[in-house]
Amino acid sequence: MFFFSNKPKIAVLTPFEDLNCSPLYPYLKYAPGKKWTYYDLCLRTEAQVKYLPLEKHHKVKGYKTVYIHENLYDKYPDQLIEILSTLKRNNDRLIWVELHEKSLFSEAIFKQGFWEQIDLVLKHQLLEFDILKAELAKPLPHIGPYQLFGSATPLPYFRRWFGFTFSDEILQKHAAFDFNAQAHKIQPLMFPFSYPLIEKGFPSYSSNHPKKQSVGYSGRQAALAHLHRNFVCASLLQHGIPLVDNEKDYVGTLRHSEYFLALGHIHSSLRTFDTLAFDTVLVHYGKSPYRMWPEFKEYETFLPLGNIHALFQAGGLGYDQAAIHKTAQQFALDLQDTALKQKLLVHQKELFHQLIHPKFINQKLGFYNSPLSQ
Repeated sequence: MFFFSNKPKIAVLTPFEDLNCSPLYPYLKYAPGKKWTYYDLCLRTEAQVKYLPLEKHHKVKGYKTVYIHENLYDKYPDQLIEILSTLKRNNDRLIWVELHEKSLFSEAIFKQGFWEQIDLVLKHQLLEFDILKAELAKPLPHIGPYQLFGSATPLPYFRRWFGFTFSDEILQKHAAFDFNAQAHKIQPLMFPFSYPLIEKGFPSYSSNHPKKQSVGYSGRQAALAHLHRNFVCASLLQHGIPLVDNEKDYVGTLRHSEYFLALGHIHSSLRTFDTLAFDTVLVHYGKSPYRMWPEFKEYETFLPLGNIHALFQAGGLGYDQAAIHKTAQQFALDLQDTALKQKLLVHQKELFHQLIHPKFINQKLGFYNSPLSQ
């Protein structure tokens, strides 16, 4: 007996083995290989999904949407545009995906003809275009903590700790590129969940709290991966704001760089949807990253912790005590506002349900040709 489905077909071209590049494949071993799991579950509610290795790009024909992992460029740098052109001719839409956590874009986007073939770029974007370009134009940009660890520029830092294959010209290409001209084709991503806590069904509010776990690095790398958050926590501690983790003293474990922290009734996380599942107040370091996701609203769905970018610009890694004090002082006042905290809790629960809804996720993934009406 054969079963036919009228769901549209989706193809996903991805590496399967190199977990350091965040494959577009669900249920792989270790955290980097699980980032796509919830996306896969959401896409399957509306489409048939087929995964193929990058080498099988010539077999991808007749699909509504083709998701392409950025490693296609690393594998076929000279043939990339020709491959994309063939894929575009044989399928309806092409979506380029950069799921790995890095501020810089793949060098593929600077190739002549790339934007003519690609309908959308999904990017785990850590900085807005203007901030990224402004920082890269400086002799000592503040896009990473590399200055503290013996690198004069970001490139050695990226290569050493993350294995990114950037050419020496990549920073200059970023600085010269007109991102705003292509902004309508770039969709910033945020990971829904950091752990394999989605094995069956969908998550629910206050029921999928991630267990305390390290980021998968050890020693110095762990400290590097979450230096910004550790710095913020340390500055809060300096100003008498208590930090606890699951009602236990967190001060002694700051260096271990867990994915999430609990600051009294406040949570802060790299995995925002994890954090929203807690019945606590969400805090993030300033509002600028969430201009990219208008669903997040300052003092409505999250509590801002000053302007972390400005702190780093001011040498805020413990050096500009006046800036740190001002930020911590305002944060302490916000924490005393019980009406504000109650408002945040209500809106966070609403936002959580919105963000995990399959149609909302599929909208962010570019599954629909036009924006989903709210």
